[in-house]
Amino acid sequence: MMLEVSPREACALLVFTAALITAWNANSNGFVWDDRSAVLANDDAQSSSLFEVFSHDFWGTHIRSMHSHKSYRPLTVLSFRLNYLLAKGHSAWLYHCTNALVHAGCSVLLWKVADVLFLQHHRRVETVPIKENPQDSFPVESDSRKSTANVGEWKILVGPLTSGLLFAVHPIHCDAVASIVGRADLLCTSLSLLAFLAYTSGAKKSETSWRFVVMALILTILAGLCKELGFTNFALLMVYDLLRTHRLQNVEMGVQLMQKRLLITAITGIVAALVRVWINGEHRQMEWNILANNVVVQESRLTRMLSYAHLHAWYLWKLVWPRWLCFDYGYNAIPVIESITDPRNVYTLIAYVVVAVGLRSAILQLVGSRKTPPSSLYMMSIAFGVVPFVPASNVIFPVGTVVAERLLYFPSVGFCLLVGCIIDRTFSIIDKHTVPSTLIGSSDTIQSVSSFTQPHNLFGAARFVVLICGTLILAAGCYRSHLRNADWISEQTLFKAAVDVVPTNVKVLSNEAKNLLNSDPKRALDYLRIAIGMIPKHIESQTNAGLAFVTLASRNGLDMDLYLHGIRHLYKSAVLAPNHFQGVGFIGGEIYTHWMKKARLRNDDVTIGEFLGSESIAQATKFLDHSIDRNSVYPTHFYNRGSIAYESGDYDTAIRFFRMTDVANGVIRDRKVDPELLVEASTIYNMLGVSYKKKGETDQALDVLRKGIKLYPEEIDLHINTALILHDVGNTDEARAQIKAGLAAAATRDYIPRLRNSAKLLENAKMTDVVKALLDHAAKLERDCQ
Repeated sequence: MMLEVSPREACALLVFTAALITAWNANSNGFVWDDRSAVLANDDAQSSSLFEVFSHDFWGTHIRSMHSHKSYRPLTVLSFRLNYLLAKGHSAWLYHCTNALVHAGCSVLLWKVADVLFLQHHRRVETVPIKENPQDSFPVESDSRKSTANVGEWKILVGPLTSGLLFAVHPIHCDAVASIVGRADLLCTSLSLLAFLAYTSGAKKSETSWRFVVMALILTILAGLCKELGFTNFALLMVYDLLRTHRLQNVEMGVQLMQKRLLITAITGIVAALVRVWINGEHRQMEWNILANNVVVQESRLTRMLSYAHLHAWYLWKLVWPRWLCFDYGYNAIPVIESITDPRNVYTLIAYVVVAVGLRSAILQLVGSRKTPPSSLYMMSIAFGVVPFVPASNVIFPVGTVVAERLLYFPSVGFCLLVGCIIDRTFSIIDKHTVPSTLIGSSDTIQSVSSFTQPHNLFGAARFVVLICGTLILAAGCYRSHLRNADWISEQTLFKAAVDVVPTNVKVLSNEAKNLLNSDPKRALDYLRIAIGMIPKHIESQTNAGLAFVTLASRNGLDMDLYLHGIRHLYKSAVLAPNHFQGVGFIGGEIYTHWMKKARLRNDDVTIGEFLGSESIAQATKFLDHSIDRNSVYPTHFYNRGSIAYESGDYDTAIRFFRMTDVANGVIRDRKVDPELLVEASTIYNMLGVSYKKKGETDQALDVLRKGIKLYPEEIDLHINTALILHDVGNTDEARAQIKAGLAAAATRDYIPRLRNSAKLLENAKMTDVVKALLDHAAKLERDCQ
């Protein structure tokens, strides 16, 4: 027996499947960009108390702090915690899979909302006969009437299906779906649509089902606790009721019921908004700088007005043509408009004219005419696009970005509904000018469903053209979404894609340069020169420029000019951010490593007196201590400070900082941030071992080194230092066995220079046979790899 699926069930399944297919490749992504701060580095998403979750902002800072981002989304944070508990840790796949499923569910909810609105519209204008209960038909007419009803039902489902599929595959949603933090938009929109559906069930013409209305209000509050945009749903519920007044103007009881619903909805919304503002504390909103919002800092009111209006045009264009997408539109991605004569104002004017034309059509439909009764479908669709967009428009209050694609997730509901309206209207015109063929001889029997699709004229052929074009557009949207989802797989791919879209964005240039510091420091400097040229006081750009210069200096024989350029940029970053640990920590580390490299180039053994008497080492120590006092979490800062203590003969301090390096390594690994700052764990074990050896604690040294060998058996240095200690205590046979084990692990060409350096080190230990074994093994690797 075949499973019978109704047209509406088929539509819902199709939309869900399309959304899931479109979003599924994002499951391969890791923790990228804001995911690290909101999820990995946020205790609220892991183990803090519920009280802390509801008293902190989205990023884990107390909501009433002046440093808070003021984004209060406790329910989204709790959803992160649920993922964390289910996976017993941070599983990127589970986080992204949850996003994909929520997006698919949200797409189905949008289809259902569209279905409700389009059904009300068609009932109102009576363009298609609708039978709510086909089973009431006479038995002898059941088959033919059922075919007719199915065709009619499919015809009124074209608009909702178009809206649902477009929402499912639209590339503008990738920012929200492919990034874990985008879950705030997904949950907010899903709950808002669910609330709207509940409200439509409760707000009837002749009565009010208060349980559905109350449910809608509760769901709206929950949506607002997922993301602030959710509170705009109160306005959408009121707009829905107000737009239906033309159906109630002659029914006194209906008007009274509507007024009561509007009053309760308005009061609930106002109270919810006041409570939300009260939660922020005395610092009502974040003060944004030029990097986040380069319009809000403009002194000219005309500049702000023209620039914000132009940004609205950008948002509309992103919905219509989502070809160029980027994760950030900070300074100077979209330059401000300072003059009325700026040619970009033409684009702004075009966008507002398009909106005005759409609004005029909606008003005409709402008023109705002699031929067609009034309907609120267009106006409600526009409301879905405009109302949730208001908080992001920078009109009422400034937000922390000029353009953000994820802010369009909820407003795009209105755009998709309007496209559904266009398709629905197109098919209505086609049907009006297409003559169906019927079987002569039976006045009550319609030949078949195919009679509605037989092209009898130009309009009949247009049906297939629209279907083919629509299918191609949806396929293109799915393909573009797949490509964009792949950009979010890592920060390297995300930043590289962003440079192509917004090559004048300071933040994007600095971040991409950071990715290139080791692989291509020259290219990194090209990006950083542009960024610093636009904002000389940009701290991150100054820091990255300093690191790029010292990297080039190291690769060019310790070039002094490049090195001094690097220190100058690092010093600027430290001056610009006196309370930050990054700049001063990097200065201290670079001064120390540069001094040591120059000393080794002289082939001189550095004495403790020379080391302690160096002004450079004294300055390096001062900078590193300053950084650590400012709560540095960078392992390299602790490791360099431990190395200075080791060279100074202060082995207790060295051991303490090397152990702190291991702790800082754990922090970086957990947060998956700045992996280039990690210190090799084997190096830490090695330095701990030799420090204990210098203290005379050989047993402790052997314990640490053996633990390191167990974890990292391929590290030849651990084997050699263990062998040295064993040799010193008289265990020469065990020392040779340890060297033999190390040689077995050294099987690639990369070990050749390390083997030769180790042989030179062991010459002083009078282990001639071991030195010979190391050199012979290096020679063998060199021959094998030729």
